[in-house]
Amino acid sequence: MMTMNKGFPEGLLSKSIEERVDYFNKYTVSHPILREVFDQLLKAIRNSQRSIILVYGPSGVGKSTLYTRMLKKLTEDALPLIEKDPGMIPVVGHEAISPDSGNFDWKDFFVRTLELLMEPLIDHKVEFRRSPHVKEDKTRTMRNALEKTLLYRKPSAFLIDEAQHLTKMTSSRKLRNQMDTIKSLASKSKVPHVLIGTYELLPFRNLSGQLTRRGSDIHFPRYRAEESHEVQSFINVLWTFQRQMPIENQPDLINNWEFFYKRSIGCIGILKDWLSLTLQIRLEEGAKTITMDDFQKYAHSIEQCLKMAREAREGEAQLEENQEKISDLDRILGIGQVDNSDNSESERKYKNKRAASIVGQRNPKRDKVGEGV
Repeated sequence: MMTMNKGFPEGLLSKSIEERVDYFNKYTVSHPILREVFDQLLKAIRNSQRSIILVYGPSGVGKSTLYTRMLKKLTEDALPLIEKDPGMIPVVGHEAISPDSGNFDWKDFFVRTLELLMEPLIDHKVEFRRSPHVKEDKTRTMRNALEKTLLYRKPSAFLIDEAQHLTKMTSSRKLRNQMDTIKSLASKSKVPHVLIGTYELLPFRNLSGQLTRRGSDIHFPRYRAEESHEVQSFINVLWTFQRQMPIENQPDLINNWEFFYKRSIGCIGILKDWLSLTLQIRLEEGAKTITMDDFQKYAHSIEQCLKMAREAREGEAQLEENQEKISDLDRILGIGQVDNSDNSESERKYKNKRAASIVGQRNPKRDKVGEGV
């Protein structure tokens, strides 16, 4: 057990269990992969050429932390603009709700977003351009209202967390309609849309060439055991969490890093939730420290870890640029398959013609001799 190098305020030990747990739950680590993905996303948002940005990674990698930090950053950056234009909203963001039925509920999504934007009289929106002979479509009405609200409120981005729920459709044909809706909303509102989710977002990447051209992809990976520098980064994060756990005697996480890596599959979000759960239960039991037996008791099972690891590897495999994919691209583009037979024939005829007629040199022939020459 370790008692030195506490990173949390000493006064926390005299606080209530709820306050101590709340402190640890809210504490986040700015680790290398999170910083890299954050910088990529911020640059993509500021690049007005790309209207749709996909951020994907394994479940529990820390995407919600990225989402929260980006909302805070974009809000802070917009403060000078708000002083000049009090009507603007710096950034919009909320979680896509998983549908109760088979299809994602767009009407509910539009209404929730309008509520976040503090749009008045949402239930009284009407579609003025609708023909009186056509029945009103409330989903279309809400969508038009959202497009205009985003256009006038001028947020720098629209962040959608848990965006893999958008893929919940009963047919593959409707999947493309989902992305077309997002593309149209982003285009008409002139606000970049950021979809943050698991590898289930990957089908959105290549639905059409037009969507691919207008979008950006950002991979939020886990820490991999086969990369030594990534292992060291994971250990550094583990050390930081160890020092921040507000308990009298610090548990020894560092010397057991392989166990924590395996049961979190290298995902910081999974690790943090696991540590938080164990801390809360042990504090409620009146413990002064946490043992490895405690961590093992509340860890994901081997079967659960295997499932998460397989899903992560399947997603990573889809993103790998292996030789097979490169060869397939070459084949489609015709690279390395140029037919040189016509060129060879033309070159042969040219050489023969050139050999038959050289400037300044007579062609070989029999001269006439004798009388009459």
